[in-house]
Amino acid sequence: MRKYINEILGMIVIMLTGYILFAASFIKYPGEKCILDELRFITNAVNISKIIALFEIYYLYVTRDDFQIMKVLKVKNRRRLWNKQIKTSFCISLGLCTFVLIITMSFAMFYCKDGGLINWNQFNSSYALQSMGKTSNISFVIVILKALMILMMQTVVCFSFSQLIIWITDLRFLPLIFIIGAAISDIHPTYVPLFFSRFNYIITDWGTNSLKSINAIVRLFIIALCIYCCGYIYSEHKEFIEKGHK
Repeated sequence: MRKYINEILGMIVIMLTGYILFAASFIKYPGEKCILDELRFITNAVNISKIIALFEIYYLYVTRDDFQIMKVLKVKNRRRLWNKQIKTSFCISLGLCTFVLIITMSFAMFYCKDGGLINWNQFNSSYALQSMGKTSNISFVIVILKALMILMMQTVVCFSFSQLIIWITDLRFLPLIFIIGAAISDIHPTYVPLFFSRFNYIITDWGTNSLKSINAIVRLFIIALCIYCCGYIYSEHKEFIEKGHK
């Protein structure tokens, strides 16, 4: 446990809390906002890209010793090591994303008192005004799960991609450069959307229970599965001693 609770985590938590507080206080949605409108806002591409870049710094730090030769020899099976890393990335993602949603909803309680937890069934709600007058009776639990899944699946993809790059190149800084580069490209209106902005919910996706509304999550799952399979196949051929992992 001490491996995961460290000074870097403290720094990331402070930065995430500060960013979410700043973002939540400047949300510009029309109409009467509710707490879950803040979740919609914090999980758009502009915010997710910045949040996951911070996640990535922490993830690369806590996994920095995964290729120490003693640990590799202890695991013995390279594919088992790959599976262990993917499991770790999933657990870290779940913890970090849950924290982000809890902090977001906690701050939203101060900014969205009148709208309550969810008010999407009202015509003066921010949701209705943004969806051309459409209202929704969707359960708040479903909305929270959608927010968790879109944030978590993008994080899992980034973490898995990072591990694959490290297994192939042995360069730990390279995936961080890729993710920061994608974040910059995706949030700038004149640049090419590379990753984050390709997996947004549209406004009506939030208010419906249809399977079509989770299309972005399904596509992210398929990408994560492909990355896992590539790493699983490659891991058996990975050499650690010859490449100087001591």
